[in-house]
Amino acid sequence: MASNIQRRLALKLKLHKIDSCGIAAPILLNEILAKSGFKTKLVQGYCSLNSETCWHIWVEIGAEKYNIGHTIASLHDPEFEKCHPVLHLNIAPGNEPPKTDTEATDDWELYQSDHKAFWKKQPVKVQNIRAKLLNEKWT
Repeated sequence: MASNIQRRLALKLKLHKIDSCGIAAPILLNEILAKSGFKTKLVQGYCSLNSETCWHIWVEIGAEKYNIGHTIASLHDPEFEKCHPVLHLNIAPGNEPPKTDTEATDDWELYQSDHKAFWKKQPVKVQNIRAKLLNEKWT
């Protein structure tokens, strides 16, 4: 059920041409899943694919991990669906520090300290879609 919600959200974000909204996508997924009655956890960690690792956010429900970034990427390139990124909390000792987008990490810190300020900082189109999507019935 949660994976269906993730796919529906990714399709809606693509349809409205806001599928490159950064960390707003997993945060919105978390809000929609929580509103739909799931006990969710928004997790900050790392995503590794082949030899590349970057800072990342995903949603967890129990032991299941939901990576809307992978779902969105697969919508743009169906071949990407064959890739299996690994989500993890720590970088193995001796490995290079991961790629980090300072704006994304700053936005994450803002979200952690003040949800309302985070959403006010988002483009109006993202704010409007969020309001609309949070009022929809997802289950």
